[in-house]
Amino acid sequence: MKKGIFTLLLAFSLAFASNTKEKIKDSKNSLRSSQVMSEQLSKKLDDLAGDIVTGEKKLRGISGDITNLKGQISVLETNASKALLELDDLTK
Repeated sequence: MKKGIFTLLLAFSLAFASNTKEKIKDSKNSLRSSQVMSEQLSKKLDDLAGDIVTGEKKLRGISGDITNLKGQISVLETNASKALLELDDLTK
């Protein structure tokens, strides 16, 4: 009787150990997969951050260009006004 119980317990222990090994193996695979995914996401975030910084630099450049164009437009408007006044003087 004791030998039968011992054999039964041994069989359960071996089955449990095999099941535990599979669970450990599955957990390792899951962790590796998560690590790879985490590294990929981290790289994508770094790329996005770089794109944002580059975009901000371009916007600053465009803003400077707009300021320059506004100044040029102002000069052109002033010159056009002066030219109209001179034309009026000449046509009187």
